[in-house]
Amino acid sequence: MENLILKNDANVDEAFVSKIIGQAGLNKGKILLRLMDGYLPDNTAGNTLPRSLLKYAQDFHIFDNYLDLDWEIGIAISKRYCLSYNSYPAYFSYLLGHELGHATVCVNDLDLHVFYCLIQEHIKHASEGNISSWHELPHEIIFDQFGLYIAEMLFGRERIDHEIRLLLGDHSREDLARLKLMLSLRGSKDLGRLWVDLLDFTKPYKGKLIESWEESVLVLGDGSLASYFDNINHLFD
Repeated sequence: MENLILKNDANVDEAFVSKIIGQAGLNKGKILLRLMDGYLPDNTAGNTLPRSLLKYAQDFHIFDNYLDLDWEIGIAISKRYCLSYNSYPAYFSYLLGHELGHATVCVNDLDLHVFYCLIQEHIKHASEGNISSWHELPHEIIFDQFGLYIAEMLFGRERIDHEIRLLLGDHSREDLARLKLMLSLRGSKDLGRLWVDLLDFTKPYKGKLIESWEESVLVLGDGSLASYFDNINHLFD
């Protein structure tokens, strides 16, 4: 990818990384990819953040040292997963593929990215705790499918399932429920249904979500991600 800035502090094989990016088919947008020798906040595996939304993430500093470079979308993969890419190459392909799915949406429809981020931030409150895990959310499922598609193209389904089952043997992991769900998901590169899936998913919680977003704006002002939209209600039109 011509518009890629790679910061490979974890020394992942760059030809391998190029193959993953090639399968994603992301042909536009300037991407900063950090393969880290450190860890992400909250011990997450990966993160994607558009540069234009940095003002809403003032406590998130993993891209701060690269603001003098020309990039639009930042992607970071945590040290834990970068260092294990040789042992779990299909899983690493899935993980980077998942984040490239996020990046694809960020490049093509930033409003959609902000919409699902707002859902993600507020759904636990709006659902009164009935939905509390990210892997339950439509966008995370679709991006898991996107990542699985890439892993399948590079290694085949049997290999990615084998690696997932190995990872399930580590009962200290916090993502066991997601891993189990991934075994039942088919790989797919189709991101076109995401708006519809999100609208269907949020119907029962629409009022509570809007209420929570509006409260966030009252408390945080233009530091609230909800302030990105001039009229939140129009998201459901």
